[in-house]
Amino acid sequence: MVKDRSVMVPKEQGIMFSQLFFPIQGILVNYNVAGKTFSALAGADDPEFVQANPSWSPDGNYIVFARAKAYHLKNLEKRTGGGVLLTPEECTEFFRGGKGFTYDLYRIPFNDGKGGEPVAVPGASNNGMSNYFAKYSPNGKWIVFCRAKNFMLLMPDSELYIMPAEGGEPRRLSCKHEPDELLAQLVSQQ
Repeated sequence: MVKDRSVMVPKEQGIMFSQLFFPIQGILVNYNVAGKTFSALAGADDPEFVQANPSWSPDGNYIVFARAKAYHLKNLEKRTGGGVLLTPEECTEFFRGGKGFTYDLYRIPFNDGKGGEPVAVPGASNNGMSNYFAKYSPNGKWIVFCRAKNFMLLMPDSELYIMPAEGGEPRRLSCKHEPDELLAQLVSQQ
């Protein structure tokens, strides 16, 4: 992902949900190792959208990614310095203003780095939820992805779903432990 801008604001909600992070601008590119060149990946390079979280199918023929309408922060024009972290004031519309931001999953053919037409993945798009971090199963038959009401990364309501790779009715995956229990187990093992 290049030409990107992300909302990344620290939050005081403990280690499990310590930041509000999600990209609001960006395109996907292909890096040619032999030629050491980058080129925009057609179908995931529209500046009107943010395209993020690419994941390859095991056979290398497809890429699934999260996509949403690009957004320009209203208070960012006031910024005088560089830096990665944005202040809550720069992200007021999200951080305090209640504005939501959701992603749909899209798929394109890789087509030897030429890309192709983006297609919304049925069951993980146009559902009023944020769908992100899709991963193919090793056999390529399934996609597992995260879903939350808004945003991405470290969302307290985020849940895992699984569905056929070509799309369909997603099923929620269950977890045997609550997030706090998982964190306690990880800390005790160190």
